[in-house]
Amino acid sequence: MAGTKPILSILTPVYNGEAFIEGCLRSVIDQHCSAAEHIICDGHSSDQTCQIIERYAQEFPHIRLSSQKDTGQSEAMNRAVRLARGPIIGFLNVDDYYEPGVLNTLCKLQEDAPDPTLFMGNCTMRDAQDAVIGINKPEARSQMDIIKGKSFSYNPSAYFYHKSLHDLAGYYDEGEHYVMDLDFLLRIIDLANIEYHDALWGNFRFMEGGKTFGDAQDGTLWRRCDTLFQKYLKRRSLKDRCEVALYRSNTQTKQRLQRLFHRLWPN
Repeated sequence: MAGTKPILSILTPVYNGEAFIEGCLRSVIDQHCSAAEHIICDGHSSDQTCQIIERYAQEFPHIRLSSQKDTGQSEAMNRAVRLARGPIIGFLNVDDYYEPGVLNTLCKLQEDAPDPTLFMGNCTMRDAQDAVIGINKPEARSQMDIIKGKSFSYNPSAYFYHKSLHDLAGYYDEGEHYVMDLDFLLRIIDLANIEYHDALWGNFRFMEGGKTFGDAQDGTLWRRCDTLFQKYLKRRSLKDRCEVALYRSNTQTKQRLQRLFHRLWPN
């Protein structure tokens, strides 16, 4: 890997992740994908995270570690993007993992895909015992779809994209520490060619102690998402805003809005 430019750059932001980092590293190693590099951006962990990574890196040259203090996950993600040498990027959070063969599948898919493309698969949501909670099958194919409330890719273990999208849409918002990946999806989905594959690609551990789990338990996560949807909806046309209201409304209100909508925009 040292002398060959990778096709895929798998990026992992981490801070004090010693409980999961070995499994994360093994998830990429067990893909047996010679065209992938794995970059771990550590926030200067105080536990054994870096020592575990360094031990694996001695045996597996596709593993690269960058450890320095940062302001949080978004800054670590952006640092990882800048270090990535491959044209295709995928994020793997420290407690998540891939389905077998996914990275070699991506290597084949990208051969015929235009740049930029957003590749999406399905994601298995799991609890702390690794039992299946549900399957995330993204329906959204546009920013409008996401704002309306159609299911989107909940976890980056099940989607990959061309690094060039950062040139078009910028980087992750370093002031956002919870829904930075959703914010980025909202910015890129209308800029990219969309390739959805109805196959399981990633596994997302939704469990107590995790940032997403705690945020979801008290409803804060959904409020964060809605605030983000409103931010992007305000930038859209009146017609788009009415369309979203129509989609979200109940049946009685929907009929009234539908008549108004067709009166304003008969075609």
